[in-house]
Amino acid sequence: MEVTIETVRVELDKYLKLMNLAHWEITVVYEGVDKDNFATVDSLPAYMRAELAFNLDLLQDITVLRKKIVHELLHMQLGQYTDVANIFAGAKKKILNELEERIVTEIERWPLWEKI
Repeated sequence: MEVTIETVRVELDKYLKLMNLAHWEITVVYEGVDKDNFATVDSLPAYMRAELAFNLDLLQDITVLRKKIVHELLHMQLGQYTDVANIFAGAKKKILNELEERIVTEIERWPLWEKI
């Protein structure tokens, strides 16, 4: 299945509901994404707002799209925790950021997402 803007919207709406984020104000963009990234998120958790950016050139497969949506939505949920932890981390900020990335990637790869 070809990944289109409409496909992204439908899949994103589905996962926003499943992950209890449907009440967030979400802006979706398709330009300005680093050519090596499938997707990125810039969120303001305190205001429940986020901008998700998708690179349709890389997202050629619906399975990959779904994993990347889950990945970025997990960052929305964990980002505020990491931001606060980074205040106390001092020189260990890099470790915390890498840990968040590792946790998000592990959860993204859980087989349960394939059953949804």
